[in-house]
Amino acid sequence: MKNNLSLFAALLVFIFIFIATFIYYPKYGEGNEQVITWDVAGYYQYLPAHFIYSDLKKVGYLESLNEKYRFTPGSELVLNLPNGNRAMKYTIGQAVMYSPFFLIAHQYAKQSSYPADGFSLPYQFAIEIEILFFALIGLLFFRSILLNFFTDKISALTIVSVCLATNYFEYASITGAMTHNNLFALYAVLIFCTIRFNNRPRFHWAFAIGALVGLATLTRPTEIISVLIPLLWGLSLPMKAGTRNRLAFIRKHIKYFAVIGVVAAMVSSLQMIYWKHISGEWLIYSYGEEGFNWLSPHVEDCLISVRAGWLVYSPIMILSLVGFYQLYKYHKKLFPVIVIFSVLASYIVFSWQTWWYGGSLGQRALIQYYPLFAFPFAALITTIINTRQVKYIFYFLLTICVYYSMWLTHQVHRGGLVYVGQMTRPYFWKVLGRYEKNPDDLKLLDTDEYHRSDREDVQVIYENDFESVDVPRCHIPAIQGSNSPCLSSLDPQSPEYGAQLETGQAKWVRGMVHFKTEYPVYGKWNMGTMAIAFYNGIHEVKKRQIRYHRLLAGGETKQIFLDVKCPSTLFDKVTFQIHNGAVENLVVYDLVKIEVFN
Repeated sequence: MKNNLSLFAALLVFIFIFIATFIYYPKYGEGNEQVITWDVAGYYQYLPAHFIYSDLKKVGYLESLNEKYRFTPGSELVLNLPNGNRAMKYTIGQAVMYSPFFLIAHQYAKQSSYPADGFSLPYQFAIEIEILFFALIGLLFFRSILLNFFTDKISALTIVSVCLATNYFEYASITGAMTHNNLFALYAVLIFCTIRFNNRPRFHWAFAIGALVGLATLTRPTEIISVLIPLLWGLSLPMKAGTRNRLAFIRKHIKYFAVIGVVAAMVSSLQMIYWKHISGEWLIYSYGEEGFNWLSPHVEDCLISVRAGWLVYSPIMILSLVGFYQLYKYHKKLFPVIVIFSVLASYIVFSWQTWWYGGSLGQRALIQYYPLFAFPFAALITTIINTRQVKYIFYFLLTICVYYSMWLTHQVHRGGLVYVGQMTRPYFWKVLGRYEKNPDDLKLLDTDEYHRSDREDVQVIYENDFESVDVPRCHIPAIQGSNSPCLSSLDPQSPEYGAQLETGQAKWVRGMVHFKTEYPVYGKWNMGTMAIAFYNGIHEVKKRQIRYHRLLAGGETKQIFLDVKCPSTLFDKVTFQIHNGAVENLVVYDLVKIEVFN
């Protein structure tokens, strides 16, 4: 069999994905560990709304099912419309791709003991099968398009590098029900069909290209840019002559390009038909206040920030950026379409207001473009492999990057050291490569100041056990004595406890308090905070805070402290304050103490 090595590489990657999907994860039914949860629940809602509840307009079943399965912490999956109906936040493309697997699961659930409600185990399992199906399709077509331009060995190395050493692995397996795995497959198939169409224009290739462009657009509206691939493929250098030749090709085969446009419009119009059905309008913007910052894209943040930087979490893709020179040098017919598309796609991704994409291991919105980014990568690897000394460095770096990718994936889901969308530079460098957990390190997710060495000249400047004052109380027993203040949704914030302290009296301040809460709290936006602030008169000079719920288990009594460096600017007072957060969860606290030390 020809090209055995690249086929082996594709199957090896698929085996890794299969293991991560079924053995490593998920733990069905455990809250946010479900498959159909968060954004995926939003993509998926069209299916139960139409096929089970016949309620596309009101989505009235949503709250009761969410109460049962807890697939989202709020009602952000739908948008309230002026006419009283509710629109799905996300477009319908992903649901279209889920639908065959959903329908099989629904038929099974109706004949079994599982609830046929759209969210029980058969439906969760069916979406996992969908993940594997699209992952396999994507890998096979990815291999096929690479072999059109590169050797079997280079194709194999590119497949392993792009799919095991980047965040693709995370979003093709454990979080594979997001859009990126499916879109990766759609782009790989689209490029395959475009290559075939470019070599021999035929109606069936044009129809397939149109359907793929329409489905990609239906999945994420910004993927309308996928139409550039069939339009620009084969545009060669120099640009003037290449543009003239490409336009001549399009004019010669205009009937096929018309088919592409008509089919793409027909497929993508499904979303407009839905919007018209529920609102009377052909277009709805369902993302609320979220949008694009076209004049100030977050280039640096999206590339190198520890919060969600692409090259921080997929460093091997630096070779793809460097490889554009090799692509230009050796594959001039590939260079224009790939560089134009890559720049435009990156600009769109980097311009999104929520550039960290909620919770993203690197820039997940770039993953669908990896079939294109792989071409400059493979062009550079071709040069590297032909250089004896350098190729061994590449093999070593590839091994490190694969290990790093697996470490990240493990820590996001089971190791508990990586918090997507929340990482800070101090915390990232503290936990990098580690497996053991130190709960106090979690403070570095909120502050860059943490005193770790021995303390000297410790003095207590404020202390309160609340035994002699009247404080808000609740049914949770006092932590000590008979009086522990209680914070609730009605009374969520403590007074500012403070003392006089002047510039130069100490180098550090530590605020300490004992906490007890009924339940653990998840989601940083729901967590309570404890804060130390410095004042000069009534003016705040400096403030630092941490989310104490990160360190507090349900039912546990625990002392938590916060260290803050004293500012060099003038101040005359320091205060300590506690907030409960945005949850219906009672918190009691006691034994508040403020210390200064050197």
